[in-house]
Amino acid sequence: MNNILLVYGGSSVEHEISIISALQIKKKYSGKYNLLLCYLKDGVFYHFKKLDDINTYKEFKKNNRYKVTFYANENKIKVHGKKISFEAVWIISHGKMCEDGTIYAFFKTLNIDVIAQDIYSATIGQDKILSKTLCNVETLKCFEINKTYDSSELLKFINKISYPVILKPSNLGSSVGVYEVDNDEELFMRIDELLCLTNTIMVEKKLNHFDEYNIALFEYKGEIKYSCIEKVSHNKVLSYQDKYQNKEKSMSGQKREIPAIIDKKLNDLIKEYARKVYINLKAKYIVRIDFLYDLDSDKLYFNEINNIPGSLALYLFEKQGFALDNVIDNVIDEGLVNCALEKSIITSYKQNILNDKNLSMKMIKK
Repeated sequence: MNNILLVYGGSSVEHEISIISALQIKKKYSGKYNLLLCYLKDGVFYHFKKLDDINTYKEFKKNNRYKVTFYANENKIKVHGKKISFEAVWIISHGKMCEDGTIYAFFKTLNIDVIAQDIYSATIGQDKILSKTLCNVETLKCFEINKTYDSSELLKFINKISYPVILKPSNLGSSVGVYEVDNDEELFMRIDELLCLTNTIMVEKKLNHFDEYNIALFEYKGEIKYSCIEKVSHNKVLSYQDKYQNKEKSMSGQKREIPAIIDKKLNDLIKEYARKVYINLKAKYIVRIDFLYDLDSDKLYFNEINNIPGSLALYLFEKQGFALDNVIDNVIDEGLVNCALEKSIITSYKQNILNDKNLSMKMIKK
């Protein structure tokens, strides 16, 4: 059975969500590959048996015996003197400095096969403002704030759309730093808070009456596979604390339909928009795309794309009738094909310019 190195953790505020995703996948999967856990903590990779126990992470104890060494140009690791081969690295890390292409770039620099969004698609998908700009479907108007933003221009924008508005870090996920604000005083207070978390903030109009629709998809052998559509009715913008720490307001406490009970017209429109977003943002492997449906205007808006959704949104595929093992096998198979294709591309020319007689130290000095 071929090994796949499942990399998770990383330097992100979504670190713990990544741990949960990796352990859920490892526990539920029994397909044709052997998933090896590789935990990234404070810039160090670890591999040992007890990583499959959630209790290991509650007070994680660093141990040099379990540190992983990667070999350049080889799909191999060394742990406690033992070499382990693998087919590819599969990244299951959420958030900034993780699913934004940072970890992908590390492995590509070492010339190690890796299954994840490439730098281009990862960067776009992680940036909420950029992804809205390039998705080519309906989106809510937004305003970008950075550390040198013009407060007068911001207030002009808000006067046009009126309060309440939503503030979001443009490059974080799991609803970290998401706020609904109703006045200028709260607006500037929250902006100051968020600029400690991120360099860019997105401001957009809050819909008065809306439903959220989520759909996951992936491409396999040239065909896009869709999960069922999930409907979430809450009319409240959830923060990270609401989603994961507040039992009354948590995701499990919201009204959720899986699959969503909707008419064919809306069902088809969600799939059409999802396909366009997937293609236009050059996404790869499993992503989840979230939409907002304005109940007052009957309009559907693209909200955001999740490059690496929590637990890979496998629950949505299962509700559509997909076998979990088949979904994971298909994604890994597709990833290995892509890795082979990348290796076939010429990336350098055999030209020894330094031995060129016309190249002199005078030219270099100039």
